[in-house]
Amino acid sequence: MADLIGAALRSHGINVVQTKEKFGRACVYIGAHEDEDAPLTLPAERRLYREVYMMALDAAPMLHDAIIDGADYPALARGDIP
Repeated sequence: MADLIGAALRSHGINVVQTKEKFGRACVYIGAHEDEDAPLTLPAERRLYREVYMMALDAAPMLHDAIIDGADYPALARGDIP
């Protein structure tokens, strides 16, 4: 699942640094692009990040905790932050 989420984020231009399964979580680590100070600073990037995680949760609801707990920004992945 981590690789699938990472591939989806990459396809939208989000800089994925690493994906791995760790302690039962689908860990996806993102980083800033060379010309940015921090990742997900643009509203469009934040929206895409949330959409990718929402699609992953829809596709595998039984992995909800593993997906959210492995997100770099779990509150954003859950949709708690706009």
